[in-house]
Amino acid sequence: MDKQWELWWEKILIRIQNQDNLTQEEVRKGWSYLWNEWKSIEKGFVNMKFLPKKLQMLMALKSIDPFTILVAPTFLTGIFAKGITIDEMKGFIQSFKDNGWFGGFQDVKSFSDNLIYTNGFGGDEIRTVNVSTPSIIMAAAAGANVLKMGSHSYFGASGAGNFTDNIGYQAITTPEAVDTAFTMSRAAYINGESAADAKTQDIATFMSQVPNGMHIMKALFYPFRFHILCFDFFQAPYQQRGISVSNTELVGELIVELCTYIKKGMVVYGMDEEGHSLDEVSNVGTTKITMIEDNRVKDTIYTTPEDWGVKRRKTEEITLSKSDDRLRITLESMTGKRDDGYSDLLIINAAQYLFLNGMADTFQKGTDLIKQSIANGSVTEELIKFVKSTNGDLTLIEKGLSNIK
Repeated sequence: MDKQWELWWEKILIRIQNQDNLTQEEVRKGWSYLWNEWKSIEKGFVNMKFLPKKLQMLMALKSIDPFTILVAPTFLTGIFAKGITIDEMKGFIQSFKDNGWFGGFQDVKSFSDNLIYTNGFGGDEIRTVNVSTPSIIMAAAAGANVLKMGSHSYFGASGAGNFTDNIGYQAITTPEAVDTAFTMSRAAYINGESAADAKTQDIATFMSQVPNGMHIMKALFYPFRFHILCFDFFQAPYQQRGISVSNTELVGELIVELCTYIKKGMVVYGMDEEGHSLDEVSNVGTTKITMIEDNRVKDTIYTTPEDWGVKRRKTEEITLSKSDDRLRITLESMTGKRDDGYSDLLIINAAQYLFLNGMADTFQKGTDLIKQSIANGSVTEELIKFVKSTNGDLTLIEKGLSNIK
């Protein structure tokens, strides 16, 4: 790092330490510098299995300025420790755009005015099955139009990408494929990792293979992952939002941001009786739901599992063990082969979309409609349509369904 950059960083870090806010352009400049340095990661060394793990990591990082490795977490954690501003968030977003993120996706025109766009924060503390993606398929079977963006499991026990891979779905990676998918299914899933530039995807691949790499990613990107994806990614096209978060402190920030551009939305924060977070509607405790309508907060309510028409379950009833067959549990829950905490969890999270788009005027009615769709076989049919909609591998979903008969 040359002297000019050293002096620049010295001033920026002192200001952050003093709790001073940065300008949009300062954040953009700083993060772009760090991001370009991190792009020097040589992920090929991670594949050299004959090398010890620590040596693999050292070799992969050999081209990166050591100062950068230290500054990146200091810069991020410092900004969030003092409280990030909207201008600072815009600076991060602009930097990601400078590096080719989000290209074209924000210009996608929805096929339906009643389309719901949903995104979860990830990182639930309960470690349950993937909830959000199965629930959009179940809601679609009941007549809702739902688009979701997600990723593989970086922040939780079961990522959306892991579920879609296992059922043979080819996750959408281009803007043009969104409308095409909706010609066959009412549900569609975008691989959020594809919104990044190629080199950034290399960084994610590298971090997924190094020891404790996921913990490093979480520490660096968790605080603003959701803000970036939901604050700017799909602002214009989608006026209905179903949003779930895993940190109650984020709710207020998100509401302020979301109110500026959506007509109707729900910000959901669930928990169990011990206060452990679940970035879904909860059937093991209370759920905080903030309703947004006509660009303002309409109401904030707290629901119980009973409000959704299901039993209150114990946390261990929805917690996965390492030996659990996650796909089997999920498919059994979706198709009526289970009547337990897992199935209830998926049902009520599908029900929220029917409430959001007006198909159900109470939470319990939404639950009833989802249960009807399971009982009459509509969910199973929608699962097949979902995989077909992106020319997926039908043999995987067919095998999964045959294994639970």
